[in-house]
Amino acid sequence: MRAVFLSACLCIISSLTGAVDDVADPCAVMLKLDEIAKMHLWPGFDLQQFPVAFYTGDQTFLFRHPQPPEDFVRSRERDDLWVYEGRHPQMIANTTMEIGGVITATILLDTAAGLPLEKVAAVTAHEIFHAFQHKHHPGWRINTANQFIYPMDDTDNYADLILESMAFASALDSADVTTSAQWAAKALAIRSDRYSRLSDDSIGYERGVELLEGTAHYIEYSTMGEAGDSNGLLTTYPPQQIRLRLYATGRALAALLDRFDESWKEQLEEDTARHLDLLLQKALSSKQVAPANFSEEEIASAKKAAEEGVGKLLAERKRLREEVISTNGWRITLAIIEGDPLWPRGFDPLNLLYLGENEVFHKRFLRLGNSAGNLSMLNLQAITVAAGEHPLFNGVKKVIIAGFEGEPSVDIDGEKVEIKADGFELSFTGAKVEFSGKEVRISILE
Repeated sequence: MRAVFLSACLCIISSLTGAVDDVADPCAVMLKLDEIAKMHLWPGFDLQQFPVAFYTGDQTFLFRHPQPPEDFVRSRERDDLWVYEGRHPQMIANTTMEIGGVITATILLDTAAGLPLEKVAAVTAHEIFHAFQHKHHPGWRINTANQFIYPMDDTDNYADLILESMAFASALDSADVTTSAQWAAKALAIRSDRYSRLSDDSIGYERGVELLEGTAHYIEYSTMGEAGDSNGLLTTYPPQQIRLRLYATGRALAALLDRFDESWKEQLEEDTARHLDLLLQKALSSKQVAPANFSEEEIASAKKAAEEGVGKLLAERKRLREEVISTNGWRITLAIIEGDPLWPRGFDPLNLLYLGENEVFHKRFLRLGNSAGNLSMLNLQAITVAAGEHPLFNGVKKVIIAGFEGEPSVDIDGEKVEIKADGFELSFTGAKVEFSGKEVRISILE
């Protein structure tokens, strides 16, 4: 196997300067992770035991992998480093993916250009913790199907979410333990009232995100000594960004548990079915404090913000649909006329929005396929139309993709069609292809 010399040298040299073209150097990030590994972040969690892959914009660097795929070339400068020329197919987001059959933390350094090395390492620790969760806590899962039915356009729920986040922020900011407990109790009281109105699926979705992503968010900020920082809670999350809000409330719950029950992590390790909010409720029960209260002005302000936010959400749904359907650029439309619907094989839950009427807007990443073929997009826009009751998970009968910078390459061979463009690939058999202006229409007939 040939050795990689140039990439490894750049990796070592730039670890001294911190970045190449404003993109963090993979080796520098690994050095920072070695420092972080000395911190006791979670019982049994050793971030040095999990493989990590970085995409720099032109190469993929794979560290600490027990069985690297053959398309990675080993560096002769580091025994734990392998390099792939270009973007490896599994490098789609800051997440965890299987590479060579092993769960690996994947980090897109090109999208983090300009961020301090400390922050890049913290985000990497976040994703490595997901690999730890996958191995040690397979029950920590988010039912993403419930994200589509979550009542994002419920003004009352959104107003209470704003107040709940404000209460958590006050609890974290209060140096006095009693005052902190009072505001934490207020946040949980608001939540209890919300949960009396929400469905079990929506409640489960919230708790699932907080447990899986909230703890990883807590690990990320703990590496920087900012786990108890309240700024993220006061961010103006629009109603459609409920998932990101739950990252912040999950971290807040973890930080407050550090304050009121230091054994909470061990409790989770022993009983992974617990939820963060219930652990905090138990920890506060011994304090016997009355919840703090918001002023009438604060409550009115939250309600007004909720009404404005839901109004913008409804307008955004309409705008995004028109943006894809009415684009002046090239557009590809694929419809299933006969045969199996398309099934989701990958999507970005942070970059999609339910539009209503069984349509879902996807921004950035999407993979769909059935027995007739597959399609994948990256850094484009798409709308999927459901084939069944669920907006996505009962299959897709139609998909429209837009955002192409130029004309896609279309290759038709009988009833087989292949289309390629920057960030897009499609291959289907049993297809009928038609052209209408800048639209490529594909009908799957079997």
